[in-house]
Amino acid sequence: MSLNWWWARSVGVVRGEHPDGHAAVSAESFQGVALVVGSTGIVGASLVDILPLPDTPGGPWKVYALSRRPLPSWHPPSPSSVTHIHVDLTDSAAVAEALTPLTDITHVFYVAFFRATMSLNWWWARSVGAVREHPDGQAAVSEESFLGVALVVGSTGIVGASLVDILPLPDTPGGPWKVYALSRRPLPPWHPPSPSSVTHLHVDLTDSAAVAEALTPLTDITHVFYVALSQQTTDAKNREVNSAMLRNVLAVVIANCPALVHVSLQTGTKHYLGSDEDMGKIPTPDPPYTEAMPRRDSPVFYYDQEDILFDEVSRRGGAVTWSVLRPNHIFGFSPRSLFNIVCTLCVYAAICRKEGAKLRWPGSLACWEAFSNASDADLIAEQHIWAAVAPVAKNQAFNCSNGDLHSWKMLWPILAERFGLEWSGYDGEEKQFKAADAMAGKEAVWAEIVRENGLVETRLGDVAHWWLIDIAAYELGVSWTLLHSVNKSKEHGFLGFRDTVKSFNTWIDRMKAYKIVP
Repeated sequence: MSLNWWWARSVGVVRGEHPDGHAAVSAESFQGVALVVGSTGIVGASLVDILPLPDTPGGPWKVYALSRRPLPSWHPPSPSSVTHIHVDLTDSAAVAEALTPLTDITHVFYVAFFRATMSLNWWWARSVGAVREHPDGQAAVSEESFLGVALVVGSTGIVGASLVDILPLPDTPGGPWKVYALSRRPLPPWHPPSPSSVTHLHVDLTDSAAVAEALTPLTDITHVFYVALSQQTTDAKNREVNSAMLRNVLAVVIANCPALVHVSLQTGTKHYLGSDEDMGKIPTPDPPYTEAMPRRDSPVFYYDQEDILFDEVSRRGGAVTWSVLRPNHIFGFSPRSLFNIVCTLCVYAAICRKEGAKLRWPGSLACWEAFSNASDADLIAEQHIWAAVAPVAKNQAFNCSNGDLHSWKMLWPILAERFGLEWSGYDGEEKQFKAADAMAGKEAVWAEIVRENGLVETRLGDVAHWWLIDIAAYELGVSWTLLHSVNKSKEHGFLGFRDTVKSFNTWIDRMKAYKIVP
């Protein structure tokens, strides 16, 4: 109790009480022997100053000051009771060699940290994509240097393509990454070559034997990013097929990958709205949608996928964590995705230009004016990586969107400008039409556009899916609303965002650069 004065003082012990520094103490007199790990850090330096003082509680102290680098030459000499030791804490053999002889240690003060952990806050908080910050692409990494080994399931999809772009970048958290990119079909021949750290594998995920044959040898996988989707014609088939695909992958990886630590599953906002057949028919919760909302009484295959995920990772007794990401409608680019509304809109605009027509809004006033969230594909990929490596994100579900609002009333003039078109917005019910009807039979027109503009050889059905426009034009804001909250992600430390207008333009730029659209 007599030491209350020591704990209660208002000035530092070094500054106010001992201006002349440390008193010499004989080796026989030491009461405490401290190992200060991180002794040149901001707190470690204070510990090394204070512990040797003559009235420091628990002393007199002998101090082993452990740091990665020696003190700078300008630093004043330490007292004789302090011994400086320099070692790389990530090197287990070097640590053992340095510390094994120090058998007299009575107290450890561990104040070290890996600096990169904190400096990566900028990575999670950026407003532009990781790929755009690395215009020269990926740096080569030796096989021995990989820290993370990712299996990206659905690698040619709209988010899978972004993951395969971002994971190999030199500053991606958790890396350097080795990537197994799993897809049903190979990349098209026009796609640029992947870096040496990416291996492409092609397998039908509904074929359990083929999945086992492809994945069983990949025993070094540490993280799974499951972003695959198979769109079926009924809710029952969606549940059956998508559940089987996920189960086929996880059954192999969970059993055969001893280094596996995390599985990240992507679902979507349908989690809050109900299944395709129920959407708009059952009451929906008031937006914004939050992750705490209960499941709907509806056969949504996302629920089945979550249950499969929880069941499979539980087989590893807590050694494997999970995350679920729920993006909104996605703006991005993929050579193989059915769900690319930006590409479909660009093709629609290109056909209008070819035929000398206005870019007409096909749908309702409500959908023209309704506000919604969008999710940039690169942003989703970055949040997948964050959820996989940030301890606070483990075993959690997160919404994922750009963080702002947009309407088609905002984006339609931008699309028209990018293709040099006049445009018209909502123009009365009598002038409404379905994009699928208006664009029927345009295959020859598209073929001529491709030929005249030297574009990549594609069929109209490969690059345009008119039902995406019709859903946006007739359902959004009428049958359901796409507004969800990303507060939970921010509270847990993911601060990334996108300006949706800039995102929309970015993906138009990407498709023009790849010569998919003129």
